[in-house]
Amino acid sequence: MELSSLEMIYGIAHAKSREQAEIAVVAHPDSCLPSTVEHIEASIPKCPVDYLRWGDGADKWATLAIESSLQSALHDISGYDLVHDQTSAVSVAFSARRFGIPLIRTLRLLPCHPAFANVASLVTHAVFLSNSQLAIDEWHSSARRSVIHDCVPLRSPWTFESPDGLSKSLDLGSPFAISVGRVEPRKGHHKALALARTLSLPLRVVGPVTDDEYARELGKSSDVTIIGELDKPACLDLISRATVLLWTPSIPEPGGRVVIEALRLGTSVVGYATGALGDIVSDSDTSRSPQSFDDIVRADQLPSCWPDTVNDLGEQYWQLYFSAVSGDCE
Repeated sequence: MELSSLEMIYGIAHAKSREQAEIAVVAHPDSCLPSTVEHIEASIPKCPVDYLRWGDGADKWATLAIESSLQSALHDISGYDLVHDQTSAVSVAFSARRFGIPLIRTLRLLPCHPAFANVASLVTHAVFLSNSQLAIDEWHSSARRSVIHDCVPLRSPWTFESPDGLSKSLDLGSPFAISVGRVEPRKGHHKALALARTLSLPLRVVGPVTDDEYARELGKSSDVTIIGELDKPACLDLISRATVLLWTPSIPEPGGRVVIEALRLGTSVVGYATGALGDIVSDSDTSRSPQSFDDIVRADQLPSCWPDTVNDLGEQYWQLYFSAVSGDCE
């Protein structure tokens, strides 16, 4: 399960309002869920070797396998008062409609994603991670959508170090700029390099290499160090030691967990006004509202209105749940 989703579940489970309802979570059997929620296991079978060899690959297999798993897990949800969907599937929306249950959907993708746009009419209320993400939504009226920012705590009991010792300290010199994310064009590390050069800083790139050719081209520059994937403590350590985090995705980014992590660690963020960074700049200085996602902006701290704990986040969702059940969201 994605870390942001897990943190949200912990916040919902531990918020004060939890005593007024029972919670069940559909998740992979290996998910480390709070003990106060019922775990409905949804296993995803592995892609057969023959399909990897002759078919359309693991991604195509996973898309259909997830839908199948969700359908099995949700075959009878008639006893629930509300469904909260965070998947990139369509099965949950159709299951909620079949039983006439209000549906809250938190979107961690662009609103134009087919798994969102094609079932938008079935969603009682859509939750977005940022105002820049909400601004490109064409499927919901203002009464049926809102923004709830991720909390993003730096340390929590459900965040573990990997067992391979990757959290060892790295000597990268100082000062330096850092760019975090999968090493592929969509994450825009090449744009971060151009920005780092204007700041006269060498660039350190942290993230799994998912495009070998892109990584080779990027690594040809003498002022770039591709570190690769690190465990969470090691990544946070490097962010805290960086002069600045550069946030330069090649496409509009809905959220931006690393932006919030950097600011909580005291590292300034410079980059495109998309996702969390765009919202932070707008909330901190209402006279400086970005006009497009590729405006270059800077943030040095989180605004006071940002969720401070997962409990704060959970309370916001409980308020939305009760409004949806009472019909106030429609």
